[in-house]
Parts: sequence; structure tokens; C-alpha cells
Amino acid sequence: MNKDGDALIGRTLGGYRLEMKLGTGATGVVFRGVLEGSKPVAIKVLNENLGSISALKRRFEREAKVLAKLRHPNIVDVHEFGVSPEGLTYIVMELLEGRNLEQFLDDAPIQPAYAIEVLREVLKGLAFAHQRHVVHRDLKPANVFLCGEGEKTIKLLDFGLAKLLSDDDVDEESTLTRRGRIVGTPAYMAPEQIVGVGLDVRADVYAAGILLFELLADRRPFTTENRSELLRAHLLMPPPMLREARPELDVAPEVEALVARALAKAPEARYSDASDFLVALDALPPDCVRL
Repeated sequence: MNKDGDALIGRTLGGYRLEMKLGTGATGVVFRGVLEGSKPVAIKVLNENLGSISALKRRFEREAKVLAKLRHPNIVDVHEFGVSPEGLTYIVMELLEGRNLEQFLDDAPIQPAYAIEVLREVLKGLAFAHQRHVVHRDLKPANVFLCGEGEKTIKLLDFGLAKLLSDDDVDEESTLTRRGRIVGTPAYMAPEQIVGVGLDVRADVYAAGILLFELLADRRPFTTENRSELLRAHLLMPPPMLREARPELDVAPEVEALVARALAKAPEARYSDASDFLVALDALPPDCVRL
């Protein structure tokens, strides 16, 4: 398969005919697939040039194994995982209709009430994963999908960077992240993720805090485009308050406190997991953020 995956369109993989390409990511290409008598699905195929890199292939395979354990309304469903006779590795997932949150934000700022609701649904999915000792590690708007009528159904995508925290996975995980390699998206990285020390579910809490800030302020707390400066900001700089980032926003003190706690530099100062964060979010007063 070439990098763009165009040569696979029209071919059959695992019994599914690949009809069209839906998107291309760092490790794979996603196609719309059909199996006679069944609903259309999304099929993610690992880039062939990456398949020769054992660590990346193990990460891709682990994505399917992780997602297979995470059956929840706010997490994309995985149906099966396989390797074709010609050596193509693939995951068969539910096909989602809609757009991701990044695309939504590119069109227009999100309304505060909807921003709170989006984060609530994101935290529900994360809480389910955290209860099963899974860290997403790459929470960002591109991995939040808005689907269904009125885009009210929220699904988390791409647990390909997820870390299983069980003892059985420690050795494999260490081989995937050692040698000083940073895994994740810098704009949403927790400080401990940057330095590679003691990463757990609280890294997702930090990323969810960045996401909430972005949804409410219509910008991320740290806006530099320089990678090294951005990582330094996550490590050392306090985030601005929401009302400083977007002066027209009427923000209750409880919201400022909630965001500040989620974005604490020290993991122990944050919410303990997504469930804890969700409880705090649900306790916010009505109309706590307004334009």
C-alpha cells in the first residue's frame, strides 16, 4: 500500500470491499468498507512503509486490542482486527457520520453551553477507559467526533497511543517510548508526558483541561507555534485565566478554578481521573459561562 492508500480502493480486505478513502493519518489510512448484508464500516489500514517498523506495528496492533476492551457509547466501536494474506494490518471499526471537533472549530467558535456538554461526553468516555487502566495520551479536537442528528453524540477516536497500565504491558510499553521519544501532540501534552516520567490517567485530565480552555476561550492557553517554546510553556508557564484569554466571556469563579486544577503542572494537584473531573464539571452552577 502506498502512503495515500489509493491503490487499495476497490480491493477486498478481510471480506470487506474498500469503497473510498475517508482520511489519512500518521500511521494509517481509513477507508469506507462494505460486507454484503452488513452495514458499512470504517477500516484503518497500517501504512505499508510503517509496517516494517516493529514498534509502530505493535502500537497499531495494540490500538485494536485496547479498543476492543472499551465498549462505551462515547468511544468508537471496534469490530475486528486482522492481517491480510499480503501482510496488511487493519482494524474494522464502526463508521461514523459527521465531523471531528477540529473541523467544527475551524468553521466557527463553539457556544459555551455546548462546550461544556462536549467536554461532559468526552469525560464519560475517558472515565470508562480510566476505570480499565487505559490512558488515551492523545486527546485533542481531531480525536473527538461529533456525530448523529444535531452532532449531539460524541465519540472518542484513536486510542493508538493508549497505554495499558497493567504490569503485563510495562515491558512492551517501555520499548515503545524509550530513547527520549515524545509520544503525543505537543499542544495538549501534560508536563510529565513531555519529560517521560510517571505518566498515568492524570495526563488525560490535563489534555481535557486544555480542550475545555480551547472550547471556551476559542484559543489554546499556550499559543506559540514553536515546538520547544510550547513544551517549555507546558512545563513552566501558568495558563492565563479564561477571562484574560477572551475578555467578552462571562466566567464564573468555579469554572476558572476547575480549569486551573485540571491544568495544574503537578499531576497530584489535578483531578485524580476523568470521573473526578466529571463530578466537578457536573457541580458547576447553571449559566456558569456566557458570552
